[in-house]
Amino acid sequence: MRISVGRLVVVLCLVASLSAVGASGCSDDDGGGGAAVTQCNALVDTICSRMVTCAAYATAAECRTDLLGVLNCSAAVGIGPTYSACMTAVPAIDCAAFSGSTWLPTSCNGVILMP
Repeated sequence: MRISVGRLVVVLCLVASLSAVGASGCSDDDGGGGAAVTQCNALVDTICSRMVTCAAYATAAECRTDLLGVLNCSAAVGIGPTYSACMTAVPAIDCAAFSGSTWLPTSCNGVILMP
C-alpha cells in the first residue's frame, strides 16, 4: 500500500505550515540551513521509517524521494515548539491510520518552518 503523493502533499502542508506569527516561537530559527535542515531531514527519515514498517512504502528511499518532492527541507528556516513531541509520536502512529487522509499526529502540525 503506497501512500499517494497527493495525500502526502496535504499532510506535509500541515507539517510545514506557518502560524500567523511566522517563525517566532520556534525552538530553532537559524535563517535557513544548519539545524533546521538537519531536523527536517530527521523528521522525514522518522516518517519514512514508520511508513516502511507499516508497508505504506516498500523502501525508505522511495518514501524520502516522495516526501522531499513536496517538503523542501533545504529551505527550512526553523523548527516549531512541538518538534520533539512530533518526533516521539511518529513512531507510534497506528499503521491503520495510513489509509486515512490525516494520519500525522497533531503535534507535527507546523513543526517545519519555511520562509
